[in-house]
Amino acid sequence: MDNHFYVDDASLANTEWLELSGQEAKHVFKVLRKKKGDTITIVNGKGCKVLARIEYIQKNKISLTIESKEIKKEPAIKKVLAFGFIKKRDRFEFAIEKAVEMGATSICIFDADHSERTRINPDRLDALIKSAFKQSGRWWLPDLVYKPDLKSVLFEYADHEMIMAHEKEEINKPQFNTKKEKLILVGPEGGFSEKEVNIFKQAGGTLISLGNHRLRTETAVITALSLFLYD
Repeated sequence: MDNHFYVDDASLANTEWLELSGQEAKHVFKVLRKKKGDTITIVNGKGCKVLARIEYIQKNKISLTIESKEIKKEPAIKKVLAFGFIKKRDRFEFAIEKAVEMGATSICIFDADHSERTRINPDRLDALIKSAFKQSGRWWLPDLVYKPDLKSVLFEYADHEMIMAHEKEEINKPQFNTKKEKLILVGPEGGFSEKEVNIFKQAGGTLISLGNHRLRTETAVITALSLFLYD
């Protein structure tokens, strides 16, 4: 599998050379044992992917020239995955990682009525998202958004088709507007409160079922996003 390396550089599409530094450079040099003349794939998370040739290697810095470029536009139909905080950090991070792999263009975390707040390490989550982004071969890096409650989420994405996974909803095949951006909501451990469900309904959202079984939040994230893999 081709390894991808990330640079936070919007100008990548318009340059003929670049430098790779920090952990990315260390991985190229110390782990993959790349040398002068080898090529690597670099992405900037903004739709640009380049094949670059190594010209010079230092301990923490690699100089490269770009041999070829590919550019892709942002997805026409964006998918925002929003879910309530999960108490256990490993499950919380697993949900975020899988949301990236499953194609969420944005990930929104909020304090639901039944949420039990977990300790957040922004740098750790940033690294997690970038790792999943590179591993899955995506072109656009998802952003991570925090909101204080469900109302704030619905206000932020009011122009999206709003979909809430709810365990009490009848089991039917969901029907969606294939031409509209999506807000996909998954509850925390304990699910959404009756108050939150009513707020969602009043906002014009659609409740859907994810099947016969009660799912953990991280499993519901994967299941809900799988409904849109071929959009």
